[in-house]
Amino acid sequence: MASGRSHDQATRWLALPFGLLWAPWLGLVGVAVAAGAFLVGGLWLSPDLDTRSRATNRWGPLGWLWWPYRRGLSHRSLFSHSPVIGTAGRLTYLALALLLVALVAQGVMALAAGSAPLRSGDLAAGGQAAASWLANFWQQQRPLLLAAVLGLEASSWLHLLQDGDPMPRWPRPLRALARSLRPGPRRRRSQTGRRPPQPGRQRSQPGRQGGRSGRQN
Repeated sequence: MASGRSHDQATRWLALPFGLLWAPWLGLVGVAVAAGAFLVGGLWLSPDLDTRSRATNRWGPLGWLWWPYRRGLSHRSLFSHSPVIGTAGRLTYLALALLLVALVAQGVMALAAGSAPLRSGDLAAGGQAAASWLANFWQQQRPLLLAAVLGLEASSWLHLLQDGDPMPRWPRPLRALARSLRPGPRRRRSQTGRRPPQPGRQRSQPGRQGGRSGRQN
């Protein structure tokens, strides 16, 4: 398993070469987007966000956002150190966390101003507006967004390969189930069907014989 410094160095060295792969199709803008996404995926959205690491320290005052993520997953879990699943999970978690923080902040501001708090209808309308904006943005900037997503995933693959993965740890309930289904070691038996004598008893016999011979003498 590579150290945090090794992960950071490899991410910085390979970010620009990965971005240059997109130059023939997207030009300099594509190079910047792909290389930037590679850096963000390796330095700020690293699979090591499931434990205390350099990646969590880089978030500074916002590091508490990843506390539930770190508490809910064990290190090198299936949901953090897996291809595609890990990156998708971190992006989904970050989007939901930021949305929750925005809703709480807006509610506090509404209470401070003395206005009515948000209703479920307002939340539904806001969600529909956000989904419509994302759909339009995807239609207009699909190549750049694809380069960004692949940059995030490529940096995650680099991390997994440095750790000797992809062989993530399964969740604890599944590991416990696998251990319970695993057959235990069987004791060897002799050809007659009896258990072989224990070594301790064999070593004690010469002492007993010696004691008996001494009494006879």
